[in-house]
Amino acid sequence: MSAAKNGALTAMIGAAAEDESGRALLTNLEGHGVDHRYVRTIEGAASGMSVAIFDSEGDYGAVFVSGTNLQLGERDVADASAIFTEQAVLVLQNEVPDEANVAAAAAMKKAGGTVVLNAAPARTPSEQLTALVDVVVVNAVEAEALASIPSVETLDAALEAARILAESYPVAIVTAGGEGGCIRRTRTTRTQRRGYSGNPGQAREYPWGRR
Repeated sequence: MSAAKNGALTAMIGAAAEDESGRALLTNLEGHGVDHRYVRTIEGAASGMSVAIFDSEGDYGAVFVSGTNLQLGERDVADASAIFTEQAVLVLQNEVPDEANVAAAAAMKKAGGTVVLNAAPARTPSEQLTALVDVVVVNAVEAEALASIPSVETLDAALEAARILAESYPVAIVTAGGEGGCIRRTRTTRTQRRGYSGNPGQAREYPWGRR
């Protein structure tokens, strides 16, 4: 919805149930100008949801109830084939099966578009999906899981995690809460060519926050 609020043509591929949560989801998408023609309604199921949890120190966690999200698959990607274009950016997340993400990413790459994986909740992507992703975005918890490092609580740790992830992805973005975050770019992708004057094979880092 943030993309739509900022003027981008935005569509969602998904699945919702014929329940109160599903109806609220569709109403919310429509109210924010998101094309929801590709959100399939599934009978006899419950809509997926995420419940945010904060502790006394402000740390964030979430409880995920997958519901209809687990029924998303190649059929849904095929039905939304019109939105995969060279100018489009596909944003994926891990609330749906890896197979669904692979199908969508493959369709976008075939069209010449860009694939972004916001790897939440934390789950190791398949090799198939990893090979199709242009940009991976993770928070501290997800960075710890994907980069296999014990803790990402400082900017230096975020930098280290980004360096590890950039061995598998062209661009890795790691955030560490109030400490800041880092963008690590190892090679030029389609989205970075404009205005990029460096060596395409040169690794570059863009940290922000406290050190």
